[in-house]
Amino acid sequence: MSTEISVHCYQQPNLFYLLLLGDETTTHLQAQAISKEDGLGTTKPSRVLRPDRRRQAGGPGSRWSCTRTWSPLTAENFRALCTGERGVGVNMKPLHYKGSVFHSIVPEYMWQGGDFVNGNGTGGESIYGKTFPDENFLIPHDRAGLLSMANGSANSNNSQFFICTKPVPWLDGNHVVFGRVTSGFHNVKAIEAAVGSISGTTKVEVKIANCGTIIVGRYCEAKNSAPDNSDQWQHRVPTAKPNQVFI
Repeated sequence: MSTEISVHCYQQPNLFYLLLLGDETTTHLQAQAISKEDGLGTTKPSRVLRPDRRRQAGGPGSRWSCTRTWSPLTAENFRALCTGERGVGVNMKPLHYKGSVFHSIVPEYMWQGGDFVNGNGTGGESIYGKTFPDENFLIPHDRAGLLSMANGSANSNNSQFFICTKPVPWLDGNHVVFGRVTSGFHNVKAIEAAVGSISGTTKVEVKIANCGTIIVGRYCEAKNSAPDNSDQWQHRVPTAKPNQVFI
């Protein structure tokens, strides 16, 4: 029996939400695009304007929120691939994480997924084309729970990404960190221990079963603590049932 993962992406403020579905239980994992306030970068981040998506749900007028992220192009690529809003890519495959698998899970190292073209780590595609350049290397791989772009060489990012489950400083300067896990990291550790291997081959298929955008409150506040103590690294967001959140 496969273990399924549903991935949701919060538009504001760049909060990605993963719902982990086990055989009998439902657990949660949250991740957020790294911002200036996190104190992880080395210089001033980019300033990016994003539309307030509550207008799509009938809210009054068009609103814009101003968010600061270290890697706005990379974070936007991940968000759009969660929603599937860009349609079909040059590989004639939907630009969508839905149905793709984590093809490699190595305990005490990383989860790698996002190859919705070939499903085995040899393919992938970005919303900007087949690949897009490395945005910056401002955030080091200095802690567990970071989200970073997988690639085969410089400036070859596509849809593949990985979740670090320990500090991996030897990847600095080669992979763009764009997000972090903010709660539920214990679920990642439990799953990798159960189904991962040194080679990365998983004992059961770990799939992104569904994904989309969830409308949340305008402000979310994070506490600065390590993701291995996920109960203390939480975001205050409204709860919602899965069948109420897809758009």
